[in-house]
Amino acid sequence: MMFSGYMSEASVLQITNIANRLMLHPLYSKYTIQSYCFDWSCDVYAIKISENFNTINLFLFYPSTTGDGTIESIAIYGMGLSGHLEKILASKRIFGLEIESAEIDRSGMSDFVDVYLK
Repeated sequence: MMFSGYMSEASVLQITNIANRLMLHPLYSKYTIQSYCFDWSCDVYAIKISENFNTINLFLFYPSTTGDGTIESIAIYGMGLSGHLEKILASKRIFGLEIESAEIDRSGMSDFVDVYLK
């Protein structure tokens, strides 16, 4: 993925709200959930879910290449990728956001679910 966009304040707040909802959800009560800027150079934000200092999943939020500050795509790394993909494709949504497409990308150093938003 090559991005040169920026993440608007509204999009960063949206990512923070997603992380906060995960923290409050009983299913995630045993996990540590962090939201932070993953890469300042390309304005990529992350939500990391971990247990006992071991990363379970890492969600990377990439800004739109159109320059409008919205979230264009989400990459999901870690455990249960097939399960994540199945749920996303069945609902056509991730974190309440409507998807354009989703697939497992096996071309990099580690597999990830590549999700493009509408």
